[in-house]
Amino acid sequence: MFTSFRLRIANFFRKHKKTVFGILLAWVIIIFINDFFKSNTFESFQRTTYSPDVPIIDITGQTVPDNLKQPINDLVDTYFNYCNTKQYDKAYAMLSQQCKTIYYPTLQDFKDYVDMVFNENKVYYMQNYSNYNNVYIYRIRIMEDILKTGLTGESDIQYYEEKIAISQDANGKLWLSIREFITTEPMDVVYEDDYMKVRVLQRDVFYENETYTVEVKNKSDYIMVLADGTENPEIALQVGSSTRTPNDSNLYVVLQPGETKTFTVNFTKFYDESDQSTGLTFNAVRVLKTYSGSPDTKQYELDNAVKLYSTQVVF
Repeated sequence: MFTSFRLRIANFFRKHKKTVFGILLAWVIIIFINDFFKSNTFESFQRTTYSPDVPIIDITGQTVPDNLKQPINDLVDTYFNYCNTKQYDKAYAMLSQQCKTIYYPTLQDFKDYVDMVFNENKVYYMQNYSNYNNVYIYRIRIMEDILKTGLTGESDIQYYEEKIAISQDANGKLWLSIREFITTEPMDVVYEDDYMKVRVLQRDVFYENETYTVEVKNKSDYIMVLADGTENPEIALQVGSSTRTPNDSNLYVVLQPGETKTFTVNFTKFYDESDQSTGLTFNAVRVLKTYSGSPDTKQYELDNAVKLYSTQVVF
């Protein structure tokens, strides 16, 4: 009986020797790997660290002061919660007066913005972007609450993004500006010659651009053309050694005799650039006896012009 059992075992191994060998080899490998990890320790490390107060763009070398990091985070969180819960008046009160003037002169204007961005409960992610002249600029991404919507992948996430700026007044109070707005600077820079008087009234500063409000009086008895799209560039901003052309290609400034006009002109100029804006250049001032605006008569009008010149208003 014992001999019969041994023969059955021997026959089994001969018949299934490859399978048995594979199982034994896998068992040995598992034991080896297990012993290897038991006898060796590995230092764990964090691949990414969320540092919301470390600037992405470190051009100026300025950082958010330690004593303002938590107050800024609290300010943004409070504002965000007010918007989420549609407490419009409380969120509106946290905006700087200049930001209100530029974007939201009335509470209803601001309410329309909140209802558009916060059309449902949102969460946000903020990251310090740049800091300059004691203004702390953050990039904020506003998105759906993933825990509530059930989105599983980053590609599913859609977000609204803008830059916000936080500044501190003389009393130590923090104010919030949204949609890249930084500040409004009164200027009242005056230039005058025989034909016109120019006053640069103010500069609205955003993170990526500057908008100038300019008042021009035509002192002559003729038509004055400063911009009609027929010359390039007609009005330019001097920034350091570079010249910036207007972002609006349809700028139109034509004045009748004795007329005064106020217009705005916008240029690309980053807030944290090292070079500063130094003046507006009027490259093609045309004092004309007649003006039709037609390409067919343009050369005739220029040939009979009272005066053709360029000039610069220095800040």
